[in-house]
Amino acid sequence: ILQDAGYPCGTMGTLGFQTPTGMMSTGFTTPESVEVHHMLQTLKMAGVNNVVMEISSHALDMHRVKDVDVDIAVFSNLTPEHLDFHGNIESYFTSKLKLFTGLDSSKTAVINLDDPYSDKIFSATSAKVITYGMNEIADIHPVQSSLSLNGTKAKLQYGKKGLTVNTALVGEYNLSNIMAASAVSLDMGISRGHIEQAINSLPSIPGRLEQISCNCPGKVFIDYAHTPDSYEKLFSSLTELKDEESKIITIFGCGGNRDAGKGSKIAEIREIYAAFSFVTMDNPRTESLSKINADIIQGFSGSNYEIISDRKTAVETALSRMDEHCILLVLGKGRGNYQEIGTEKQPYSDVEIIRGFQYAD
Repeated sequence: ILQDAGYPCGTMGTLGFQTPTGMMSTGFTTPESVEVHHMLQTLKMAGVNNVVMEISSHALDMHRVKDVDVDIAVFSNLTPEHLDFHGNIESYFTSKLKLFTGLDSSKTAVINLDDPYSDKIFSATSAKVITYGMNEIADIHPVQSSLSLNGTKAKLQYGKKGLTVNTALVGEYNLSNIMAASAVSLDMGISRGHIEQAINSLPSIPGRLEQISCNCPGKVFIDYAHTPDSYEKLFSSLTELKDEESKIITIFGCGGNRDAGKGSKIAEIREIYAAFSFVTMDNPRTESLSKINADIIQGFSGSNYEIISDRKTAVETALSRMDEHCILLVLGKGRGNYQEIGTEKQPYSDVEIIRGFQYAD
């Protein structure tokens, strides 16, 4: 939206550091403080005065964004994640809250009213607050919406202003993200026309329910989903959007040396929505893959799954069994281009394997 409206913009987040001239990998969602300031200075010297930053809870706790003057902060949601670092969900929230308690009255907090932690941010921040959500009590909300596997159409209301959305992005959570971005843009004074034009011409977001072309029947999507909440949102959205004949097949694993017990919860959710699953590796790091898989298997009550430890083999096996009614979700890695095995990062890409697959009818 910013770029479409003529606001030169950079981004900093999980995908890397992006300037108007290209993308550079950083290895962190939010880099170390010296790197953050160097990147911001690089943008400033190039005449780029706007940056969209993904600020992690780790970064807030470890002072990586100390002296970064945030003008608009967005709270999307809070779900159990990174508890290996924070210890519990309340400690995790306290870390995220630092972003909003650091805002003075000249700043803006954009808050997702659909998340139960939103009330706690309200009472803790001094900033001007704009809310968004699916309920009409939110400042920006949908008054009409139509969601399908082909995209999202909606009419949004913000005070007396209306916004028309017609985008290729799929799922209710994408509509939620669109409302958050629109709220930020409106607060910056960007016109409704620029917002609509940018949203409606937006291509698929890399690694976020991104459909990948493949020499096979059915549809194939990749997604970064790797937590119980992200699985629930993804599966519930797809279930509402697919037709009755379609069946969901999944490929997933869990990262090693991370939140214990997460795998079984993910398996429970998957079993509710998916017809079949392939359990495989997803950055096992220094943890035993058999131990990770054992944790996942505890969440299954039935036998509609298969363990294929090698991820490339798992993807190719799933693709070979596709028919025209299949929706294959390859989850966890998104656009990631490596596997963390032991202490090494080994080259690997779900996208390359899917695109290079040759289906034998």
